[in-house]
Amino acid sequence: LLQMTIAFLFGAKVGDGLLVHGPMGCGKTSVLLEILGRLNWPTLPMSWSETSDVADLIGRDRIAFGETTFEYGPLARAMKEGFALLINEVDRGRGGNLVGLNDVLDGGKLVIKETGEVIEPHERFRLLVTANSAGSGDLTGAYSGSVRKLDPAFLDRFWYTKVDYMEQQDEIDLFLRKYPDMSGVFIQKMAKFAAETRQRAEDGSGDISVSLSTRS
Repeated sequence: LLQMTIAFLFGAKVGDGLLVHGPMGCGKTSVLLEILGRLNWPTLPMSWSETSDVADLIGRDRIAFGETTFEYGPLARAMKEGFALLINEVDRGRGGNLVGLNDVLDGGKLVIKETGEVIEPHERFRLLVTANSAGSGDLTGAYSGSVRKLDPAFLDRFWYTKVDYMEQQDEIDLFLRKYPDMSGVFIQKMAKFAAETRQRAEDGSGDISVSLSTRS
């Protein structure tokens, strides 16, 4: 993921997007924010949902003190100021609500219809998204229909990389550093149990449908 993200940030043509997918709680957003932070790349993170639409990204007219003004959304700000826009849970919304980004993902300009302003994409603007699926919908049954299939024309404009749970020993080392006063034997057993739930949830060998994430 580190190599893919850095290659994307510094080598992608303007307009490409990066889609990072993987199971819940494995660290998709955290590791991206860590990489972007260490690169000192200004970032605007936001979450996507069933009710989100492109207007939430571009911006909306607001009335303040009796006057109507346009308030830039995170996409408009990122394109103007050279930020990385990180949209989390992009497969939780309706697939058709994202096709409005296709022109931007092609490297095009952003037209704000409310004001007539045309925004040229800043050379450091990047679009990154995270998802539990690779855009094909929930194939595991673990997300109760909340993960949706995305439009293939939208997906065709992305680089892809997968993040999975850490190796068991890496997870043990993480918890030993995070909780030095906790029993090492208990942490090892906890990590082993978590790994077993993930394996059983993935291969359907038991009655576990949701794996134990690093976060939980």
